[in-house]
Amino acid sequence: MATKTMSSLTTPVAHPVARENWVRRWLVPSVPELLFFAIVAWLIGYTATADMTGMGLLRDSQTGYHIRTGEFVMTHGTVPMRDFLSFTKPGEAFYAWEWLAGVGSALLFQWGGLSAIVVASALILALTLLIMMRHMAERRANVVACVFLIHLAIGASSIHYLARPHIFTLLFMACALWTIDRDREKTTPWLWTLVPLTALWANLHGGFFGLLVSGGVLTAGCLTEWLFAGQGREAALRRSIRWGALTAACFAASLVNPYGINEHIHLVQFMRETWYLGLTEEYYAPTFTNAAGAYYGVLLASGIAVAMRLLWRRQIAFGLLILAWSYASSRSVRHVPIYAIVVLPWIAAESAEWWRRWTAGQSARTLAGTLEKMARDYQPSLMRSGLFVPLAAIVMLASSRSIELVADFPDPVYPVAMVNRHAGEIRAARVFSPDGWGHYLTYKFPEPFRIYVDGRTDFFGESFSREYVNTMNGIAGWDRTLNRYGVNMALIPPDIKLAERLAKDPSWQMVEHTDSSVLFRRKESGVFVQQGPKK
Repeated sequence: MATKTMSSLTTPVAHPVARENWVRRWLVPSVPELLFFAIVAWLIGYTATADMTGMGLLRDSQTGYHIRTGEFVMTHGTVPMRDFLSFTKPGEAFYAWEWLAGVGSALLFQWGGLSAIVVASALILALTLLIMMRHMAERRANVVACVFLIHLAIGASSIHYLARPHIFTLLFMACALWTIDRDREKTTPWLWTLVPLTALWANLHGGFFGLLVSGGVLTAGCLTEWLFAGQGREAALRRSIRWGALTAACFAASLVNPYGINEHIHLVQFMRETWYLGLTEEYYAPTFTNAAGAYYGVLLASGIAVAMRLLWRRQIAFGLLILAWSYASSRSVRHVPIYAIVVLPWIAAESAEWWRRWTAGQSARTLAGTLEKMARDYQPSLMRSGLFVPLAAIVMLASSRSIELVADFPDPVYPVAMVNRHAGEIRAARVFSPDGWGHYLTYKFPEPFRIYVDGRTDFFGESFSREYVNTMNGIAGWDRTLNRYGVNMALIPPDIKLAERLAKDPSWQMVEHTDSSVLFRRKESGVFVQQGPKK
């Protein structure tokens, strides 16, 4: 008969309940983590079916520009200081301030093509929403309010869910505001992690300015609280000094970029201009006639109401912050996602207070009582974190290398089939095309191919951009513009005035016409070398 050793008698045996709790803690996804997975699946699926909808993460081909910029950095070992993409302004100074995001895009593209970029972008966006949900839960919002408010934020912001560097601004802004809000409740050394974060941010996207502006508003708001608040004046003064020092340190950290202070000067000068507002859709003011506008309208009205309530309570700093981003988002749709990040935790806090009053004393048989029980049951899950998100991210990124989710940009939006059929001729020509298609051509044809114009409005400037728009509209002088730059092909939408002008001009020949694009060739023989404007 076998005997038990002393070690077997003294070794503790894991209790089944303890083992189950460990599994539940680390491997069973929480409510926010389930939402994370659902958002990733939605974004990837929406993009993969873009051939039918023309939507998804790749509906803006600027992704192609960032891939080529990243490849330039990796090939030359330096950040481009001069234009290498156009034949209209070759060698002129420009700011590739998103160069680090470009390197990331290029590495992902080498790893798994566009599919890897799509998966990584979906993960970043889903992580941003996960952080926003956790922030709301920390402000005591229950699961019903969190899911509803995240739904509003997605509806208002999804037009900006693109595989472009601005998604880093959304992620970092969500992290920064959560960290600052925690520091408001109780000072934490984690606040100073925003300094190195800003140094990284300044090389990924110009949206780091949003943190500097927010820090300035909060500092000014705390000083105002110190001047006018009754109780808590000393705490307000301490916060103003602390957050003012943080803002100054973040500004200094943002100078750690290839262009130094010149990047800041360039960004400020460009944002002070107004001529570009009518040229780029993301700079338009929001409208309330579509679904996204309706979601934004609810957030805007709720946010202003919450800001007024905060000001009434003399919580001036965050009241001013909400109003500042309310104003910015009402001027430009590009600021709507940041406004949602700013305002959701405060709407959540107010909703939690309203919820408590509504459900107080309600019977479990009533609607309010039933919802309250459901909210209580799921509340612990809102702040629980495990291994689900990192494991899911690793699996999905690894799968993107072997599974081709997308092969190209969406054909309804870009002339994919047309370019593929005439790739050889287009590659050798100087092609006039819309600015939105310029990035796509940059993606399809790496160096030494160069484009006429792309979406870098700050680089091409007002004079050139107006000349380009006049040419697209077939305004008198369009032919002289094309001649000056040696354009010998035109790839344009068939419904613009220039298409009509070229179809009637005896020196141009239509090569192919489809419902979404038309290709013209200059009849004279020969092609121009792609370097500089024709003299």
